[in-house]
Amino acid sequence: QRQRLPWWFHGAVAMVKRALCVGCNYPSKAFGLAGAVNDAFLIAETLQIHLGFRHENICVLHDVYPGQKKSLKVEPAKCPTRVNILHQLQQTVRNTKPGDVLFFSFSGYGLQVDDMDGFQDEGYDEAVLPTDFVDGRDGDYSVIVMNDIHDILLGVPQNVVVTVLMDCDHATSLIDVGGTIDGSLVSGLKFSNFCGLQAHTAKMTLANHDRDVWQEEKARAVKARPRFQPVMEIDNPRKGRLPTRPAMSRSSSIAFCFAAAGHGQTAMELQMTIPGVDGAESTTKQHGVLSWCFVHALEERRFDCTVFELQEEIRRQMQQLKSQSLPRMDQDVLMTFASPLSKPRTMKALQPLDGGLTPDQGLSIGQSMRIAAPTVVPPPRPGQVPSQSSASRPVTTSRQPSEDHPDARNLQRGASELVHHNVEGREGGSFRVQGASYAPPPRADPAGYGAVPRDVSRTSAESFRPVLRTDSAADRQLPAPPPPMPANLTPSPSHHLPPP
Repeated sequence: QRQRLPWWFHGAVAMVKRALCVGCNYPSKAFGLAGAVNDAFLIAETLQIHLGFRHENICVLHDVYPGQKKSLKVEPAKCPTRVNILHQLQQTVRNTKPGDVLFFSFSGYGLQVDDMDGFQDEGYDEAVLPTDFVDGRDGDYSVIVMNDIHDILLGVPQNVVVTVLMDCDHATSLIDVGGTIDGSLVSGLKFSNFCGLQAHTAKMTLANHDRDVWQEEKARAVKARPRFQPVMEIDNPRKGRLPTRPAMSRSSSIAFCFAAAGHGQTAMELQMTIPGVDGAESTTKQHGVLSWCFVHALEERRFDCTVFELQEEIRRQMQQLKSQSLPRMDQDVLMTFASPLSKPRTMKALQPLDGGLTPDQGLSIGQSMRIAAPTVVPPPRPGQVPSQSSASRPVTTSRQPSEDHPDARNLQRGASELVHHNVEGREGGSFRVQGASYAPPPRADPAGYGAVPRDVSRTSAESFRPVLRTDSAADRQLPAPPPPMPANLTPSPSHHLPPP
């Protein structure tokens, strides 16, 4: 049951962590994948158990059920089609409030798209492949270009921390092509000459992949598969996009993106060995390299590290996996961020912008709370003139924290203070899809607690007297009263004085 909020908690807003995890195995295609859906559920389970994401705020789109036959159909609302991915992404962004945390991951095929409606030799667009890419419009394939995902994700409110995980190829230009640790541009950008000056465009050059990475003998032994598709020629790849608000992306966004591979590298998936528990035999399960290393890097860092430290730990996990299972693997994690507000060396990974209290410091209301700090000065009582000095002082009240919440005094904090609260894990250790709705629960109405309506029916009319308000004490001196009327002068019945 929901606990009753203390009296001083009026106007508080809950910090919410939201996530959208997409996994496309393409079960109806001969060249489908085997580990993308496993990635989506593994990441969702990690977010829920260790990072404070609540189950109702996590949406998983998948085209097969993990461990089930491909013939078992997934309900249409949970299938990662082009429309569902863009719709769920827009809904997640619309539901975010200032100070929230947003996470988006995609596991599947990435590719380069040649826009046939554009100019010749202008470069290629980076895109991802939804599960219904064959069912395109006007005979073309259906893809989601990076520009569409960029426009949606960077339209979040202020102070929302966005983290993106793209376990596919050709996803290096999603956030910012210049937002790298060393300040250089990402590789593979298309450059053009404008009036004798060379400048990069939003397009990419054609990427070449080394087939020996997944065709060698050791790669076949672990069932390694690349996560890219050949170049597709499509007339206007952004055709049929969902309508968005006609505005540019916010320049003050805080966003980080982990891409599985750089330009010309090959993102891979392979069989991972999962050790047994309590003497049980180890098992194997197909996973993407980036998703697997992302989860294990968080575990090594005990789910408390900066974004830069997480990138370095992912790179170390990839090198260890390369030496053990895939010696020809050439992929390396690429982390980009939206400048100038994103600070990967100081900001915590998957945490809100400002640090806050931990659960053992007295927070037991549910999820993390951000307390609005502006001091609200109530209007003066009828017949009272507040002075300038008293109006500038914070208003105190004789009400004390209620006894039903003993930690109320410890909960009161300053402005824009965010608090992180870890959600306990589920029994069984697996993330399960329950119900068809992942809408977040309605926020607590702050006005519903402690609000006492004022009864004006019994208030006398004498209390509503006009009050003369001035700026200083000297101006509040009323003028002297007029001299008294002489006793021999009396007003006439017509209320006019008689002539002298």
